[in-house]
Amino acid sequence: MENGEKIHDLGDFLKAVASIRKDWKPDEAWEELWFRGEGHIHPGTRLRPALYRPASNKSLKLPMDLIDIEEDLYQHFQHNSTELAKAEAVGEDDDGKWGSYFLMQHYGGPTRLLDWSDGALIALHFAIKDEQDTSYDRFVYVLDPYWLMEYLKAESDNYVHIRENWTKYCQKHPSSSIDEEDWDQIYIPNEEDDNELPIPKLPLVLEFGHFARRISAQRSRFIVMGSAPDFFNELLKQEEKRLKSIVIDKDSVASMRVQLRDAGITESVIYPNLDGLGRELKQLWAERLK
Repeated sequence: MENGEKIHDLGDFLKAVASIRKDWKPDEAWEELWFRGEGHIHPGTRLRPALYRPASNKSLKLPMDLIDIEEDLYQHFQHNSTELAKAEAVGEDDDGKWGSYFLMQHYGGPTRLLDWSDGALIALHFAIKDEQDTSYDRFVYVLDPYWLMEYLKAESDNYVHIRENWTKYCQKHPSSSIDEEDWDQIYIPNEEDDNELPIPKLPLVLEFGHFARRISAQRSRFIVMGSAPDFFNELLKQEEKRLKSIVIDKDSVASMRVQLRDAGITESVIYPNLDGLGRELKQLWAERLK
């Protein structure tokens, strides 16, 4: 199926996913594809994380200004979430800082995290779950994360410089809380008021275990963006890339939502708590009102 051809039912969607896997021919059958669903609410800022989406009818602030705001919000989240996050099982291990950053994202905080899923139907759910505006098509983006990691390594020596900067920082600030091997922490918002470790330009593909129930339910995968908001939109323009879009026809959203529910993908499955059940009831209510 050609990239960009509109999809009208669940069967065609699964065929499109299978066709993309066949075209890309991953090295191993077990290698995952990642999926990201985007609905109608951000038609002009696709494949951008929340931090890089401008307010309505406003132009986007400079990336470094947005990163400064993110650092302030992250400190605020850290200060206020200690007791609230105990139930989320985010420990003080090597992934503790990342875990806190992930939770900030999952509970609505604006971050540079662009979340994906290794479940195609879960991504489709996020693309079509809302129906307030039926004038837009919906999108599911498909990515080969293994290809992306190799692409980022070959694109420049960006990661070499990141590692060198992190090593120098660790040597300058010896502490039991930082390790020279944990160079990926350079992407986490700074908790200190300094500019020694600027956020790199290119994104970083992350791979962590599912430490929270809702993250596990959504089969979440993460890419943390650097200081280039439109990295993925620029990547889409290239000929040789393993990033494609599947377009869901706006007139088929309602019927495909029913098909997804028949397949067992609902709000209470995506959000396995009472909040998720409430979301599901609201969706069913809206459909019954019609």
